[in-house]
Amino acid sequence: MYITYFGVAQHVGVGTFSMSTLLYWSYCRYQWSKQRFDAQLLQDALKDKILYEGTVVEKELEKQGVLKSA
Repeated sequence: MYITYFGVAQHVGVGTFSMSTLLYWSYCRYQWSKQRFDAQLLQDALKDKILYEGTVVEKELEKQGVLKSA
């Protein structure tokens, strides 16, 4: 009888540890992916700003509201 409850306790402990680890990893992975996506958007925007800086295209994009002047 005592052995049975000990086995159940082990299963509950391992299951709880596994689920909490998986949930924590999933949350961290989501935040990392979101941050990486935002960084990529910012990097692309900076590349576009540098590419069009001082050109006629820059003035047209600023009028359209795509690029903002500094």
